[in-house]
Amino acid sequence: MNFPKIIIYNNNPLFNILNEISDQIQFKFINIEKNKLNLKNHKEYFLVSSEKINNYENYLYVDKFPIEISKLVQLININILRKSYDEKSKILIGNYVLDINSKLISSKKDNLKLTGKEIEIISFLNDRKSTVSIEELELRVWNYTKDVETHTVETHIHRLKKKFKDTFKDDNFIKSTNSGYILS
Repeated sequence: MNFPKIIIYNNNPLFNILNEISDQIQFKFINIEKNKLNLKNHKEYFLVSSEKINNYENYLYVDKFPIEISKLVQLININILRKSYDEKSKILIGNYVLDINSKLISSKKDNLKLTGKEIEIISFLNDRKSTVSIEELELRVWNYTKDVETHTVETHIHRLKKKFKDTFKDDNFIKSTNSGYILS
């Protein structure tokens, strides 16, 4: 089984306690002593430290000891989940970053607020990486059947393209083809 890897920084007693019960709390603990931490080599690890660490986002600062082990494990879990949630919510799409949590798509200079349906459209087109027909968008994004006559897709795409043009001056984010739509 692949357990999350947790670095205990400069706290041998805490490491010894947690390492003893690591199979019960499903973490793999690594002990690193002061001045032996190379942050570049440990970005994929979660760090627990009683010292503030500059230039490292993925850590839990614990300054109040003693602390109940169950409380410490809970704090580690919450922070790992929060980091995972944040990472999964941001999707790079061309020159833009789509943040699903905040419902924003951003370029280097500008942000655009999106609706839930607009996020679904962009995400679906991005996942497909090829032209998607109107019928497929109706089926997959709106759950419409093939027999429904509607211009919902065209209307949403038109409004979304207009938003991109107005905010980012981008006429080509969503391209229309004879067979459907594709992200550029």
